[in-house]
Amino acid sequence: MKPIIIHPAALAEAMDQEDYYEDRQEGLGVEFQAVLAADLDRIQRNPAAVKRWDGPYQKLFMKRFPFAVIFRERTDAIRVVAIKHHSRDPDYWKHRITNET
Repeated sequence: MKPIIIHPAALAEAMDQEDYYEDRQEGLGVEFQAVLAADLDRIQRNPAAVKRWDGPYQKLFMKRFPFAVIFRERTDAIRVVAIKHHSRDPDYWKHRITNET
């Protein structure tokens, strides 16, 4: 299996959401992280099972939470560029793309 590399901004998004949900209800932030971890594991086990969304990028909708994991499979790794809330501009993350992504 290829390693998953998470863009620092995507990691910050996930941490912010965990805090947000935990502030709303005790244990909900932990649940958000558990769902995200399960989705990342699913992506790592079979990235080809996730539909293409924007060029070489793929988007996996999270269960129970209004977010999607946006990633690209490369030869060396799976690179997560965003943990995107459904209400955000669909292209907000594109400035994170580099030659390495």
